[in-house]
Amino acid sequence: MSNLFQRITKKEITLSYCTNVKNRLWQLAITLPENLKNLKSDEELILINYSSNDGLHKYIKSFPLAQEAIEDGRLIYANVMGRKFYCCSRAKNIAHLCASGKYVMNLDGDNYLEGMRDIFDSQNLDNSYLDMSVDRVDGSVGRICLSKELFLKVGGYDEGLEQQGHQDHDLRYRLQGIGIKEIKVPLFKDPIFNTMQEKSLYLKDKSFENADKINKIKSDKNLLERKFISNRTKRWGVAKCTVNFKTQYHFENFIDYVKYQRVVKAL
Repeated sequence: MSNLFQRITKKEITLSYCTNVKNRLWQLAITLPENLKNLKSDEELILINYSSNDGLHKYIKSFPLAQEAIEDGRLIYANVMGRKFYCCSRAKNIAHLCASGKYVMNLDGDNYLEGMRDIFDSQNLDNSYLDMSVDRVDGSVGRICLSKELFLKVGGYDEGLEQQGHQDHDLRYRLQGIGIKEIKVPLFKDPIFNTMQEKSLYLKDKSFENADKINKIKSDKNLLERKFISNRTKRWGVAKCTVNFKTQYHFENFIDYVKYQRVVKAL
């Protein structure tokens, strides 16, 4: 069985940039045009619209550069339906599972990919992952790049965490827990600034800080118990969506295939 999205792109992809947003058109309208123009021939950008109601779907459909990128396989656009609240881990998992690239890189909607390929090409990611993050609260955290195989092996982002906060740190610590080396490099270009209020808008309790604290406690407990592989007992990255305005797809079926190819070892 071949990857659904390899059938869509019909070309070999080295690096997939994985973006997910919920009501962040005001940022994406700035970053997306530049990011699409900077894509290499063996790269793709995955864009997950996590049930936005700010006009993002209409924007992508009417934006000539986005439509051109969809047609030639540089952009895979999935519109997730029926999600009132944002779930960071699930949204990121969906984006990474859509990816056809040998390597996957998380790229939030407020970030630019400029300079990232040069950094990627300069590093050896055998038994290691690349972290282009700066530990501050403005949207700089989370530029993590690793092989798709390794992403599946570690169980992706932990969907047992609260809606948003600490997911990127948790993934890094779990990778280190299974013996994967971190390669830390500086962020090439600063992201669009995010406030705490903006981060909290689509969370159930409207508090990013509370969710972040709860998630850190959960993550620390899992790490102490050496639970480095997440989502062992649940289907993950599950969503109903349309892909490239044409195909309605239920990712629960795709996850069965992902689980089949994932090798989970007791650690």
